[in-house]
Amino acid sequence: MMMVIGGGPAGRIAAMELAQGQREGEDVILIEKRAAGLGGQCLHAGCMVVCALNDVARHLVQSKMFYEDGIVTTPVTFSYPHVLDGLRAVQTKLASIMYTETGDAGVTLVFGDATVSGKVVTVNGEVYTPDSLLIATGSTPHIPSLPGTELHGIYTVHTVLSNQQLPSNLVIVGGGVISVEFAYIFAQFGVNVTVVVRSSLLRGYPAHVVSGVQADLANVLIIEKADIHACVETEPGSGIVGSVTIQVDGKEQSIPADMVLFAAGSRPNTTMIKGIKCNAAGEILINERMETSVPGVYAAGDVCGPPFLAPYARYQGRAAASAMLGNQIPPRPKVAPQAIKLHYDHGWCGWPQSDEPDVLQAGMPSLVGSGSFWKIRHTSAGKSVLVSQKDGTIVSMYESSPVGSLAAAYMGYLIENGVTVQELASMLEVHPSPDGMHLLAKYFASQI
Repeated sequence: MMMVIGGGPAGRIAAMELAQGQREGEDVILIEKRAAGLGGQCLHAGCMVVCALNDVARHLVQSKMFYEDGIVTTPVTFSYPHVLDGLRAVQTKLASIMYTETGDAGVTLVFGDATVSGKVVTVNGEVYTPDSLLIATGSTPHIPSLPGTELHGIYTVHTVLSNQQLPSNLVIVGGGVISVEFAYIFAQFGVNVTVVVRSSLLRGYPAHVVSGVQADLANVLIIEKADIHACVETEPGSGIVGSVTIQVDGKEQSIPADMVLFAAGSRPNTTMIKGIKCNAAGEILINERMETSVPGVYAAGDVCGPPFLAPYARYQGRAAASAMLGNQIPPRPKVAPQAIKLHYDHGWCGWPQSDEPDVLQAGMPSLVGSGSFWKIRHTSAGKSVLVSQKDGTIVSMYESSPVGSLAAAYMGYLIENGVTVQELASMLEVHPSPDGMHLLAKYFASQI
């Protein structure tokens, strides 16, 4: 028997791979604790939630532009409770599809909370000792230890959808990707949004990404280098949050907040695991074959720590399944394309962490196409940036456009495989398209 704990991107794909490659008569069991079904944080509290809400936010922005231009003659309004109802309906449908797909692949699904002690697993009072075990229990939001975090109105990305009404004043604590994505969404929903960041917004991210995100968050107050001290009640004994106190440059100030969203990072979900070595952050330690300190026990996805990306978690799930089946594991990706979804998609990959000598870098406005044509009267089409070595080897890229995430994906593949700008320049693009990478490649090739 082979067992997988966790039905998110890493665990579910691993279970299906194991079922397809198993020896005849060997069971594959997938344990999932979430009553809402398979899909993990990605479907229920992460990527898909952001996509759903961002679709509505972008629609509101475009509708407002159309109204101001006289194209739409009636102002567009929306119902946040109906947005949440529709979102949950789609999540339920997708979870049902995943349930059927996973079962049809030959996986036995068991719903319940699991505890692990070495190689022994207990679920719903039943004890299992599988021949091999994969732990893919994901991560949980981090809430700092502060006064007032127990008040009504305090949320994380896992609980924010439980609030059926929009707040008037939202404070988001954290300066990472999920923080800026929710800041953009709620700002377009008409909420007064303040982002409180301990260091700097998107610290460590490429400068082009940071400046592009800041432009999209022009109607959001961003307070950097700030320490949050407490969440404060509206009045003593009310139990309802009314403000947060922060300290900036040695001075304390109060910010109105009838809702506080903590988006200050994630922690590996390992509290139910014993007898397996973890580091100080609680991340399960694994070797190059995804195996833990206990022979026959493997781990994949967020439970192993950063980069907390669903595609990378799926890779680790496949790699772990290959190792459990005794097969050669696929090579680890060297380039991880990423994207932040705001007014446009801000996509990038391969960006050097420090200035590199001997490189060519050029930027241009992203091309006008579907998703950006009408916005030209009010804003820009975005921006495209390409970096290559002087021999034409592509180093990195950034694109803000309606297809920035897709551009980052295919450019990441090209960088991974050593494709040069000369080769990319021969590409015949689809027109019209907002993606400007092919034009930058043609320019670089002509310069080289």
